[in-house]
Amino acid sequence: MNRLLGLTPKNGNRSGDTMPMYHDGKWHIFISDPPNGKWLFPGSAAVSTFHIVSNDLIHWEQVECNDLYPGKKGSYDQDGLWTGCVIEKNGTFHYFYTGGVRTSKGYEQKICHASSTDMINWKKNPNNPILGPDNRYDQIDFRDPQIHIDDEGNYVMLIATRNPLGPAYKSGIIAAAYSKDLINWKLGDAFASQHLTHCPECPEYFKLGDYYYLVYSRYSEFMQTFYRVSKNPNGPWESRKCDTLDGRRFYAGKSCSDGKRRIAFAWIPYRLDHLVNERWVWGGDLGSPHEYVSLDDGTLTVKLPDEVSKSYSNSHKFEIKNSFNKWSFDSNNVINAEAISTYSSCFLKGPMRDDDLLFETNIKINEGTAAAGILLESSNDLFKSYYLSIEPLKSRVMLNRWPLTSDPQWNDLVIRGRHKFFDNIFEEDYPLVDRLLPELPKDNLFNVKITRKGTNVECWICNQVVASYRIYEESENMFGLFVQEGSASFHNLEWRT
Repeated sequence: MNRLLGLTPKNGNRSGDTMPMYHDGKWHIFISDPPNGKWLFPGSAAVSTFHIVSNDLIHWEQVECNDLYPGKKGSYDQDGLWTGCVIEKNGTFHYFYTGGVRTSKGYEQKICHASSTDMINWKKNPNNPILGPDNRYDQIDFRDPQIHIDDEGNYVMLIATRNPLGPAYKSGIIAAAYSKDLINWKLGDAFASQHLTHCPECPEYFKLGDYYYLVYSRYSEFMQTFYRVSKNPNGPWESRKCDTLDGRRFYAGKSCSDGKRRIAFAWIPYRLDHLVNERWVWGGDLGSPHEYVSLDDGTLTVKLPDEVSKSYSNSHKFEIKNSFNKWSFDSNNVINAEAISTYSSCFLKGPMRDDDLLFETNIKINEGTAAAGILLESSNDLFKSYYLSIEPLKSRVMLNRWPLTSDPQWNDLVIRGRHKFFDNIFEEDYPLVDRLLPELPKDNLFNVKITRKGTNVECWICNQVVASYRIYEESENMFGLFVQEGSASFHNLEWRT
């Protein structure tokens, strides 16, 4: 059995979009599985589906999943079984997915169906495809079915599509189809015509707390999973100050509920051929479960589920080394740092890189301090470093890298030739991940958890936001601490396996 963080299919090379379902006390995730060795489109689009299951969100195993692979040439899904959903009715499991056929115009996409009584042996519907676009919707982009039940007992299928008359890169809308029996479907008007993106991928709809939520992913800008909120089941849909559910390296997040809470799942992408200077690709390792929590104003926050955090139960202590500027210990083993009008840092001696671990500390950031946080993969001279920066004055958490490579003049004058890594790297996102904190802790005590496995890194702050990323580089120091323009103290610093 495997922990979810870092999981990929046992016979494949990476995980793609998730299709979660909770049934009979178990968490199930159906996952898009691109072919081995096919890193880029169109080869990577010929996905099959694999299935993992867990009783506890901690231990996951892959189960057999027959016949969920591309059909024969000339079939409605010859070029891939793209994202969809699984729903149970009267002992039968229904898998609705996107059948892809590559044409001269692009990938024609229509909604297809398969069924099973055991979630192992599946049979594709002989009437596939069961649903396609009419003239209200784009004839190519018509995908990612997700089903919920409305207040009148109808099955409502949300479909990612586009308005053929909309602005070129803001034509994305969400269509809806309706059924009483999951067999006969009627395509209706748009469920949400937001026109905010090219195509709102992997849409889902749910109620949590007092609010209804519409969640979808945007690839034509930001590459993130967004949400919109309403008090009314049919909108209008509103934004919030913090309107995304992770950074742009945790994509196509979809969720399910056990009736008490809602858990989301998605993937952290690889770089092409696992080369540090190469482009990001579709698919990667799965990230840890993300638990959604609804605040009083409808803001969705994200936390690491408590049982996942507690499952890292073997505690180890850090040792400080190579401190710069003022650092001290008090009698309670609290680490204090002073950086008035300056910058202070230190490195930590601790885990090995092959550990599956959780780093945790509580950072007391004193009033007026610009930033404090955690260093990741830092060189001894700090020329190369990733860093998680908590910035209370801006209500912001930022995961970033030093040196930045976004300004050509800086690259040419200072960076190139000094460190080979930066000589050929393309311009990177800036910041790598930028998250707004919905609520600052009243006691100025910021809880930080960092889950790491291999190259996967997830930073969880105050049980409110998470920043997921993949760090391929290895430097002299796996972890460190820093404070900028102020003072802070680090409490209960440990790493657990």
